[in-house]
Amino acid sequence: MYRPITSVTGCGGNLTAPSGGPVTSPNYPGDYGYNENCEWLIAVPEGSIIRLTFDSFDTEERWDFLTIYDGASDNAAKIKSRIRLVEHAYGYYPHGPNERRVEVRPVDSWTWGGVCGEHFDLRDADVVCRMLGYIWANHFMSSSDGHGLAYMADIRCDGNESSLFNCSYAGWGSHRCVYGYAGVVCGTLYIASSRLNFHHVHMCVIIYLDPSRIRLIGGSGSNEGRVEVRPEDSMTWGTVCHNRFNMDDADVVCRMLGYPNATQVRNDAYFGQGTGPIYMDDVRCDGNETSLFSCSYAGWTIHDCDHGQDAGVVCRTDSSRIRLVGGSGPNQGRVEVRPADSFRWGTVCDNGFDLEDAEVVCRMLGYPNAYRVHPNAFFGTGTGPIYLEDLQCDGTESSLFYCSHKGWRVHDCSPRHGDDVGVVCDTLCLCLDTSRIRLVGGSSRKEGRIEVRPADSMTWGTVCHNQFDMKDADVVCKMLGYPSAQLVRNYAYFGPGRGPIYMDNLRCNGDENSLFNCSYPGWMINDLNCSHDQAAGVECTGEPFLLVATNGGIFQIEVKDGSEVKMSSGRVYSVDYDPKTDFMYWYGYRDIKRARRDGSGQETIVSDVARARCLRLDHAGGNVYWSDDAGHISVARKDGSFVRTLTIRTLTLQGSAGQLVLDPRNG
Repeated sequence: MYRPITSVTGCGGNLTAPSGGPVTSPNYPGDYGYNENCEWLIAVPEGSIIRLTFDSFDTEERWDFLTIYDGASDNAAKIKSRIRLVEHAYGYYPHGPNERRVEVRPVDSWTWGGVCGEHFDLRDADVVCRMLGYIWANHFMSSSDGHGLAYMADIRCDGNESSLFNCSYAGWGSHRCVYGYAGVVCGTLYIASSRLNFHHVHMCVIIYLDPSRIRLIGGSGSNEGRVEVRPEDSMTWGTVCHNRFNMDDADVVCRMLGYPNATQVRNDAYFGQGTGPIYMDDVRCDGNETSLFSCSYAGWTIHDCDHGQDAGVVCRTDSSRIRLVGGSGPNQGRVEVRPADSFRWGTVCDNGFDLEDAEVVCRMLGYPNAYRVHPNAFFGTGTGPIYLEDLQCDGTESSLFYCSHKGWRVHDCSPRHGDDVGVVCDTLCLCLDTSRIRLVGGSSRKEGRIEVRPADSMTWGTVCHNQFDMKDADVVCKMLGYPSAQLVRNYAYFGPGRGPIYMDNLRCNGDENSLFNCSYPGWMINDLNCSHDQAAGVECTGEPFLLVATNGGIFQIEVKDGSEVKMSSGRVYSVDYDPKTDFMYWYGYRDIKRARRDGSGQETIVSDVARARCLRLDHAGGNVYWSDDAGHISVARKDGSFVRTLTIRTLTLQGSAGQLVLDPRNG
């Protein structure tokens, strides 16, 4: 589970769990100066993982460097790696560092060896690329090019492992690679090209706890069960004794698994007796630890219990009972909730709803705080019951359902949902998370069988095709970065899949930001006649791309392979794109211009503009907005007509201020 960013540093600083934060070059997104030296210390508790994700990365070749150390200073060793890509893999010169032969080494040796290509496929390649910091693998291949030692052979990954060494393979040794050596071409979202001299760095640092050493077993849902743990150096699971085990300990367990806290402790092997070792006893947590292994306890396998005293917990799942619908991004929309005993979604009335209530909503959804409340069905009218009215939160509650209100379904609001409330949550650093959905079995990345997984499990499963239509498919494709869906493929068109059938009877409106926000009966609740032969699949439109504003013009970057095409010349400060018309809009030198994405039809739509900080399109209203260095926010029609200034008040613009986020509903 990752947690959105809740703190921001300047040029250097401290980043700590559980929040993390962004690492940005000085004056980002502008150019940084000479002789800048910034250092960040990332401090995490035992059992944590640090993920570094580059939104943009560009340094001046041979002069500027970003170095990551295993420690707090330059005296510490650089991050050690047991996997690398080497050149001369396939009989031609590789195009970049992401396209080479795979080599690995043992923990206790610096001697590198190859990986045999037999049985090596895209799932194995995905694991390799993620270990090296890339998003995924585009291709895999085998070649006779290579010599010497080969450490690994017959690798068989599921594709979701965090390390190649966690996959099934023939064992460490000196293998003879009959079918050649394995190689990969990794796809990447970050660009490190001297030809794109926009000269800045923005890296999102996400600190998230590793759930792979703790699990709940034997419950009726994924949020409850017998607590089982394992040591770092063993895959053998064992139990926790219930001696002294209380709600503080249970809270820590639940937070490790992605839940806000615990609701119950269940002792005396309530969820059944475990097997294997009893690893922990006399656990004493304060309740604010980020890992159970950071709490005081007797020591591994030191106990005076038997399995009749296995501890269990029930974790709170309120975050699965609230969602935002109808916004232009995952951080905004109409507030919808559901009772604990129902999967029918309803709305919240805006009477008495203020920023304190919105703060609680946003924190439940993982955002640091709330930015704005929108009354009067700003994000559109909902359907179903109006569940809550006159909420009275003080802003510190962990759940909206802890706040005072009139009672479920007790209200005097518009029965036509004209009083539905919406919120916009702050997102200091938003990184695309596709870790719970994927397409499998297609001939390219944009098509395949839909596979999903719960937030607290690494086991992938399928989606049944009952009721699955283009609206559902659109949501799937948008989650994966594609504009929309072009085809629904049912009856296991891309193969039957395996594992659980997690979702059935999906009913999306098409504007949801996540498939998990759509209506469905619940996890693993499906018709008895639904089988893997009814696995749903999709084909998404186009390939995702980025438009990058640089000192040298606009570049289109293909997400799949990082290839670049120059779309316009001249210095560009800000760019936005209208997918309906295929037009780019940008601010250059004192002018706002537009052109088709192929560069044709270029025209100036607004002239003599103070230096714009940010330009954004309002697709619903047909407008273009921009902020400038003078502190003005202005708007015009997309053809440049009806220019007007919305504010002439001098704004205090610091850091990333001056950026615009538009709510597209009303234009």
